[in-house]
Amino acid sequence: MKHRTPIFPLPAMLAVGIFFLMRLPLHSEQTQDYLSDTEIDQLRTEEAKEPPERIRLLSSFLKVRFEHAKSAKSGIPYQEKAAKQKMSSDKDKKKAEGPEDKSSPGAVSVKSFKGWMEDYLKCLDEISNNIEDFSSLRYAEPKPYQKSLKNLRASLEEQHQWILEVQNKGEKSEKEVTADVLETVLDLIDDVSNSIDELNQQIEQMKGSRKSKSDPEK
Repeated sequence: MKHRTPIFPLPAMLAVGIFFLMRLPLHSEQTQDYLSDTEIDQLRTEEAKEPPERIRLLSSFLKVRFEHAKSAKSGIPYQEKAAKQKMSSDKDKKKAEGPEDKSSPGAVSVKSFKGWMEDYLKCLDEISNNIEDFSSLRYAEPKPYQKSLKNLRASLEEQHQWILEVQNKGEKSEKEVTADVLETVLDLIDDVSNSIDELNQQIEQMKGSRKSKSDPEK
């Protein structure tokens, strides 16, 4: 996401919101390539149309692909690693292993490191698309969305460090996809940081507006 759309003024918020909701299905064709049916259903809920929840969900999907890539690199299946954590309940164990349908990450853990990195890259692109869509909106309460972005940035920075460590390991095709991932991760971290800064500006503007209303003489 190289070009950033200016923040729309408040009177245009309704129009922007309608435009955004109309654009949501356009990303679904891409998500069909790598997300499970369960994950797609989660993204289609009313709650997931809100920026904080949508980014939280996509961040969790990204982490699943990242963990699978790490496991493929180490040769230890993701489910096996989860089992070794000695989870206390069947519910938690099922959650860690993922849905049982064929399209779920847990069911296709035979993918190679390259395959999981390709899925990880698609998820990065999906997150970037959504952040770009959200960048033109103003929020009655920006802090929840800002929090989700800060959590995403922390995860991306942690994942970036591990990917750096393995970027020169493996076959040529693995190195190539890893190089693409590294570039995309850095771009996304930059975009997320810019969005956080923009939300800070909104928060400060809202504080100034409330202060002016409480002290009209100033």
